[in-house]
Amino acid sequence: MFFSRNRNKYEFKPGRISERLQKTGNPGRGWYRVYRFILGNEDQEGYCIQMPKEESLCLVEISLENYARHDLPEGGRDEIRTILRYFADNEKDLILRVCYDLEGKAPLKEPPTIEKIYFHMDYCAPVINEFSDRILVFQGIFTGNWGEMHGSRYSGELYIEKLYYYLREILAKDIPIALRRPSFKRLFPEDEKIPLFNDAMFGSKTDLGTYEEGHRKVEMEYQSWAVIDTFNGGEALFGTEGISPKAVIEDMKSMHVSYLNSTYDEKVLNEWKMMPPNMKLAEGEGDSLYDELTMVLGYALMVRQVFFDKKTKHVKIQIRNAGFGTASRGIELSIVAKGKEGAGTKEDYIISPREILPGKEKVYDLDVSDLPKGNYHIMGSMKRRWDGKPVRFSNKGAMSEYEIGRLNIT
Repeated sequence: MFFSRNRNKYEFKPGRISERLQKTGNPGRGWYRVYRFILGNEDQEGYCIQMPKEESLCLVEISLENYARHDLPEGGRDEIRTILRYFADNEKDLILRVCYDLEGKAPLKEPPTIEKIYFHMDYCAPVINEFSDRILVFQGIFTGNWGEMHGSRYSGELYIEKLYYYLREILAKDIPIALRRPSFKRLFPEDEKIPLFNDAMFGSKTDLGTYEEGHRKVEMEYQSWAVIDTFNGGEALFGTEGISPKAVIEDMKSMHVSYLNSTYDEKVLNEWKMMPPNMKLAEGEGDSLYDELTMVLGYALMVRQVFFDKKTKHVKIQIRNAGFGTASRGIELSIVAKGKEGAGTKEDYIISPREILPGKEKVYDLDVSDLPKGNYHIMGSMKRRWDGKPVRFSNKGAMSEYEIGRLNIT
């Protein structure tokens, strides 16, 4: 019996991998703006909204205040569909909120009975579900000032349980429902995938009632593991003076923040633009805390190192998540050896949200043992699993395709 052995010689040279972060503009994370609509207002016929190209996220708020005591009209679903379609056609990822109040007057504007809220949920859910591929998260359960689940006659735990369970039953399963406080999330221990939204970050020592007095540290510790792979975010308020860049980063890291309001609170955002970053940033990518947040909100997948295993003839790539959060619904990673005249090989991997958690790393392999003799460029690329949008590595200088090494087989 004869055995054939691979007698080829392999010479591998890693690419020039920078561990300095860059601003990627990757989808499904980062800064957003709020776009508000009141259902039934005639002056909203036709939408022509200027949206910054660099922001892939939009928070769309739809108020039902005109129908709090009435059934929604026959054309109401069409109006909701028109609103959502506009943003979908502009390839924006949506954070969606349906509520009854946009002025902080929920008790005056909400329906008089919970049954009416159920009815409105039943009415809205089918058209919302049509856009489940674009809605990354649904915030709240229709109630509260600005839809934020506070200041409402329906803020008690029993109401929260009833409304959450009802909405969860009729909303598409791939649309997570975010709740306002960690204590609300703990009402549903069987549902680990509930994210949180906090629209009062740093507004006070309790984030304006988000946490109980004196419980902030405990709640940060809870969030650090309880929402580690969910889509969390909100907005920051000016209130806690003297908070350092390190404290801002540590709190947001604990909350696993993936998205932040880019226009409010302007006072705190301007302060962050004047503060030095907590870490050393890539040259030419900015020098402020605001710039740092731009890089690390949500997922930030970067190549740590690339090496060649001579025994197995595998190129190995180590990827680290340097961001606060994870990629909603997953990322597809491709590692390719490209040679002349089409010769080469490829491996594809699905990186699920839990696969590379914030601060963690994982190694992926490319088997090159069957490649013919020649010179090869080893390339890495990523895209969103569900819509194919390109995702850049967070390494300084990385483009949509990133050369991570070169291989010479003789």
